[in-house]
Amino acid sequence: MYLKIPLFLLLTIPPFADAHFPSITRATSEIHRRAIKRSSGLARDLRIAFGGLRVDKRASGPGNVYCVSNPSVNETTPDDGSSNNNGNTSPLSSGQPRSSSSTSGRGSPSATGSSGSPATPTSGASSRWKLKQSMQGNTFFDGWTFFTGSDPTHGQVTYVDQNTAVPTGRRGEIDIVEGVHDYTNNQATVHTNQGCTIPSSSSNALAISGTLVGGTNCAVTQTGNQGCGIRASQSNSFGAAFNNINGGVYAMEWDDDGVAIFFFPRGQVPSDIDAEAPQPSQWGKPMAYWPASTCSPYQFFYDHNTIFDTTLCGDWAGAVWTGTGIPGQEQSCAQRTGVATCEEFVRNNGGSLNEAYWEVKSVKIYQTS
Repeated sequence: MYLKIPLFLLLTIPPFADAHFPSITRATSEIHRRAIKRSSGLARDLRIAFGGLRVDKRASGPGNVYCVSNPSVNETTPDDGSSNNNGNTSPLSSGQPRSSSSTSGRGSPSATGSSGSPATPTSGASSRWKLKQSMQGNTFFDGWTFFTGSDPTHGQVTYVDQNTAVPTGRRGEIDIVEGVHDYTNNQATVHTNQGCTIPSSSSNALAISGTLVGGTNCAVTQTGNQGCGIRASQSNSFGAAFNNINGGVYAMEWDDDGVAIFFFPRGQVPSDIDAEAPQPSQWGKPMAYWPASTCSPYQFFYDHNTIFDTTLCGDWAGAVWTGTGIPGQEQSCAQRTGVATCEEFVRNNGGSLNEAYWEVKSVKIYQTS
């Protein structure tokens, strides 16, 4: 039984170092079970819902340190109805792929949004999205705790203080910003239980600006934990190129229609975002979109935490150390460094990672009720 509250998340991200391998953590249910054994309070922590569906944490020992949202948000009892603005419940919408003529309330977009063109100011309009939680400035870290266990993606790293990673395989996982090595185009990916798919491999049919990576099956157990990813078309959405433009804004919209992710480079951020009155229907095509018609956001994603994770090597980065052909990776890391493996490079070249960190201006969570 889970309360269906549309959720909207904004990440305002200045540049992070491209020498590292930042990602929103990827994990499987097996790792989740192992983590539970390591921490007596983890099961309760993971019931804290993404964006405000939360319970108060009980006191726990030093090992129980996981990334959660601000504890000031009130407790909410899960339900199986979908909340709308008047408090009534309604069934899930069909969640068809988006287009400018959609009947889902998106209308004709006045800005191309994630396609890279400047957005039309809409700050004067009211928004159904109301700011629920904000973490920014000198108090940013007051809303987080930090994971110090072993890396669930098997990287060459020991987590301390400001690095966090929590496995969420069975509850679904939405990777908003993710990439490795010299990649310049962000990849957004979901990892789910069996049954979640993308209805088409066509960007036009999905009404997105990104490109599908791999297949349309998002199930962890059927894809070797690859899930179903969508790569941004902008070559400044990740890594060194992202740093060079001084970052930008990532936004995720989670409602009855599905899950959508938008990217706005610095200088092209819609004014309604700055005004804290977001109007997603005016932003144009999202970078990535998983329609509810084939992947119900309330069935496949629940009890989420917001996570920032930086790891070294691991399952993804280690496997593609010798690979090329991805935007930004015209030459393999093995060729560039003369080192055969990612693990060997990290062990012997720690000084090259001095500038590897996240720099986040704010994280803001909005709900419609």
